[in-house]
Amino acid sequence: MGRLVRHHLLLVEVATSEDLESLSVIGRVAAAVEDRDTLELLGVLTKADALATGPKAWSPWREQLVTVLTQRVGRHLPDRVGR
Repeated sequence: MGRLVRHHLLLVEVATSEDLESLSVIGRVAAAVEDRDTLELLGVLTKADALATGPKAWSPWREQLVTVLTQRVGRHLPDRVGR
């Protein structure tokens, strides 16, 4: 839960401002997120937070970038920490 709060802006900030082709960027996000379950929850929280902020905070462009980022990060993560 703490990771979700701590990183609630991580996906949208990285997706809209960094190189999504960079393995170091993907690795940094993967290290922060730690597992696929947290990544999935963070993706839902990212969208909900942006939609609650207003229509300009969540566009099809941002959604596509966040989706690409989460797919790439997900390939580098275990299902759950401690398994």
